[in-house]
Amino acid sequence: MNDKITNLINAYKLLPGIGQKNAERLAFYTLEMDLEQIEYISSSIVDTYKQIKKCKICNNYTDNDDEICDICLDETRNKNILCIVEDPKIVYFMEKNKIFPGKYFVLNNLISPIEGIGPEDIGLNSLKNMLESNNITEMIIAIKSSIEGETTALYIKELFKNKKDELFEIILKNNTLKNNLLGEGLTKSEAKNFEYIDNLTFEKAIEERKEI
Repeated sequence: MNDKITNLINAYKLLPGIGQKNAERLAFYTLEMDLEQIEYISSSIVDTYKQIKKCKICNNYTDNDDEICDICLDETRNKNILCIVEDPKIVYFMEKNKIFPGKYFVLNNLISPIEGIGPEDIGLNSLKNMLESNNITEMIIAIKSSIEGETTALYIKELFKNKKDELFEIILKNNTLKNNLLGEGLTKSEAKNFEYIDNLTFEKAIEERKEI
């Protein structure tokens, strides 16, 4: 087979969920597209990759020059509720459906001893800084239902429960900090794949979240 076609197939296989057959189908479909379409796709990928950065406050994606996302800059949002999510695509889903009025914090990853990912690798220091600079009264842990997700949620809960600095002592003494775990109102499949949940189901899960 032509080396350039093979290279294109191998490039598509780098995408998640794309195996050999799907990569071959996409490669040959690409060869039938107009050059204008190809240039639009390629320039969109390159431009987005170069311009998108991580927000310095919450780790969400942003293209703002000051590296602070629009959500963190929005003074109309509820600063007292913080939703902790696994990755930026969950923020995208929740914002697209307009179902959460508060602020977000995006973890770098989930704790996974098997993969060598520990608590120090998932951005908890940044989360602590965010809590110190905002009057957070409730944290919603919106992490998928998995061994890694449940381990991470438990660690976050225990970390903030046992913290001895002034912020957490005041919050815990006043009994104003509530840790909530989403997923209880969702099916097992939905809890593992937040981005595929319909709007009403997610809204219900937020409304019926349980304190942990």
